[in-house]
Amino acid sequence: MVLGHTMPAKPKGKTMIEIYLLEHLAAFSECRTLTEAAEKLHLTQSTLTRSMQKLEDAFGVPLFMRTKNRLALNQNGVVAAEEAKNVLLLERRMIERVMACANGLQNIRIGTCLPGAAKELAKLIPAFFPQAEVEICYGDKDSVIGSLKKGEVRIGITYEQPPADAFYSLPCGECRVFADFMPGHRLAGADHISFADANGESFILPREGSFWHEVLQKNMPDSLFIAQQGSEALNTVITNSTLPVISTNLSKLVFGRSPGRVSVPFSDPEARTEWHCACRAEDRDLFARLFDELRGAVGRKLKSGAEWQLQDLFAPHSL
Repeated sequence: MVLGHTMPAKPKGKTMIEIYLLEHLAAFSECRTLTEAAEKLHLTQSTLTRSMQKLEDAFGVPLFMRTKNRLALNQNGVVAAEEAKNVLLLERRMIERVMACANGLQNIRIGTCLPGAAKELAKLIPAFFPQAEVEICYGDKDSVIGSLKKGEVRIGITYEQPPADAFYSLPCGECRVFADFMPGHRLAGADHISFADANGESFILPREGSFWHEVLQKNMPDSLFIAQQGSEALNTVITNSTLPVISTNLSKLVFGRSPGRVSVPFSDPEARTEWHCACRAEDRDLFARLFDELRGAVGRKLKSGAEWQLQDLFAPHSL
């Protein structure tokens, strides 16, 4: 049975709704119950109930369906909650842009030992920091974390989580290594291969991405790795050679597959690793949402298999 609830007439003139009320409404929409929403917000249930009443008073229309033991959003409330989330998003973006201006974020340097992920991140930065110029610096894990600590880069992408006391980091996904073979190669028809299977083969790969160089050289000591510096040189060698190419799921996501080659994943445990986006602890509020957006964007593309659908966008692989 629905309990009666008479709404006051909507006040004339402009009605100002405080941000904290929108936060409370958004939390209730996500949690579905007052109890869970109150716990999430670290409020008492009575405080949250008063917030819901204030919102109805501000709008002048019912936002909830009330039964004896339950409060739920009606259609008005669903719309209000959706718009509340949009307003909160705009508020966060406003704060981030002002902070970026105040902190002189005209140039954002990314230090990375995972160039494919860095290039994906660089595509997202303009939506968060429209005035910023992006520069990508390559290095190994230690140099990336060291540069981040010294402030030489603002964002680091690495295979190892940096110390939590000095840095904020977010695990963003898994990186896997592939070998891309010409169709006639002896390993091209395999569902997967081991390092032992490919040991002794010669491979083309970019000079950037030293982490995977070390893994490959350690596990395939009899192989020759032809590393090329720069996109133009790498592209020329790949296009004019039948040698297999080392790539990753992230390089395929960003650049597409090697044209004319068949991708075969390595099955060894060492051929996959978790990767992290990191910044200094004091920059957490500045970059946390950007990192979260990167994780979501990469996850959605990998889940949809987009890395296998970008052959027309091929450019030289970066690990």
